[in-house]
Amino acid sequence: MAKTPKKEYCYLNGKIIPVNDAKIPVIDIGVLRGYGIFDSVAGIDDRIVFFDEHYKRFETSAKIMRLKIPLKKGEIKKIIEGLLKRNGYRLSKIRLVLTGGKTIGSLDFDRRSENFFILAEKTELPPKDSYTRGVKLITAEYEREIPRAKSNDYVAAVYLQPSQKKAGATEILYTFRGNVLEATTSNFFIIKGNKLITAKDGILFGITRDKVIGLAKRSMDVEERIVKTSEFKAADEAFITSTYKKVMPVVKIDNLIIGNGKVGPKTRLLMQRYNELEQK
Repeated sequence: MAKTPKKEYCYLNGKIIPVNDAKIPVIDIGVLRGYGIFDSVAGIDDRIVFFDEHYKRFETSAKIMRLKIPLKKGEIKKIIEGLLKRNGYRLSKIRLVLTGGKTIGSLDFDRRSENFFILAEKTELPPKDSYTRGVKLITAEYEREIPRAKSNDYVAAVYLQPSQKKAGATEILYTFRGNVLEATTSNFFIIKGNKLITAKDGILFGITRDKVIGLAKRSMDVEERIVKTSEFKAADEAFITSTYKKVMPVVKIDNLIIGNGKVGPKTRLLMQRYNELEQK
């Protein structure tokens, strides 16, 4: 007899319900116009990783997009903890999603009708060889419209998936007018000598990004500035950071080999330091 699939639960507008039963109205502006925000948090067993930092960014995104979070910080944390226990996964991808609500006319919405839901889905770590051998990125010309807000607009990332898969790349690295920005779901860094270099403008400030910058300052110089695509050739090492990828080494961008094509010592050190920090 086939085993019955485990029922997964989520939070939606005041209720804990099975994910398959969750619905939002088709007239929600998040559906019709893609207007909404989200944040992604990692869960390990029943522990939320860096919740305070993620909530602060979610709050910032809401302010930028003129959306109101319907619950207080402590209430949201309790809901997430309850979902983690109820779903019972070893590793979880927690997503907070807030949409504008009922569409008015064509481009406005009722700011008292937001839809807020929380998912706590099962996830797994990336393949080990992503960290031991490094990964490839490919570039695309694109700059997000409101980079400081973590909005639901991932049209470019979705559109570019066939190109990413064809190239065997882990992510798309966005560049714009010769400047290096960020990847589809991560921030990007290069290392030159004893300098860690990353973009400062036109990007979303990742939580992992900020943690890694702090860890790097123990032993390296850090430059947050305009980064040119021409700097790829001179880079000794490169890596991306995100909540679910952590610190992931990059050894190839398009057809260019980074450094000697292997995971560098400074990247390995930052990988170790971040993994230790995340477990605290």
